[in-house]
Amino acid sequence: MRYQHVTTGDPTPQDLLPLSDPAELTVGPRRTYRLSTTELATARSIANEIVGSSDPGPAVAKYVHEHVREAYGLSRYKRGPLAVLEAGRGDCLEQHVVAALLLRSLGVPCRFISEIAAARFESGQALAALLRKSAAGPWTNTHVWTEMWDGEGWQPLDTTFGGLYGRDAWLAERLRPDGGRFGWRFPLQIRSREADGSQADRSGPYLLEPFAEQQDTAAFRQWAADVAYFGRLRRESPYLGARLVFQSARLRRMTHNLKALIAVR
Repeated sequence: MRYQHVTTGDPTPQDLLPLSDPAELTVGPRRTYRLSTTELATARSIANEIVGSSDPGPAVAKYVHEHVREAYGLSRYKRGPLAVLEAGRGDCLEQHVVAALLLRSLGVPCRFISEIAAARFESGQALAALLRKSAAGPWTNTHVWTEMWDGEGWQPLDTTFGGLYGRDAWLAERLRPDGGRFGWRFPLQIRSREADGSQADRSGPYLLEPFAEQQDTAAFRQWAADVAYFGRLRRESPYLGARLVFQSARLRRMTHNLKALIAVR
């Protein structure tokens, strides 16, 4: 299997319009935050004060990282983004709902990105870490961040991981030789959440393109095939995590190949 980068073209202004609307923030098929006129005015005032004349992406990423401390299990997503900001605590999804509200209140298009990550597998041993149960299943965990359209492309910003901004910063943090903050709990699938609640596969830009120069190596070919395999598995069942119990050999191979790819990146 040879990896081929396929470009879908830049989004049109019509495509970006709903992703610029701060009044409705859709983060899932049954989860949309709707804000009042008063809340939108408050958000716009905060965003203008934060950004001023600087680049909105880095400014918002840093602000949310510093003002919304990472904490889990507080609200079951019943709090709106301004309530999260006022409380100063929230999980990765809540942090990025705040970031998206601030960016969109300035007219900046952005969308949510989510990943399903597998627990760490090493050759000759069982799960090295049992992650807490999530919506994806008992053998996985998830993470959410934001992508912002900067006029030329989609740039990730992650308020959870140090308030980083930009594709290079994301890759430097998440594809480190030591595994980074996630250790070897690596992503299996990455998807964007569009304004209408639909999802689009974003595994290519995040999981394949960083290693495209190694596409003729056995490690890359196996890695790309396994990423595609889990893409098909994810489409067949929303509960990917529950099915990972039967994928230990494949996950051990993926861990080995990812380490090999990162080592020479």
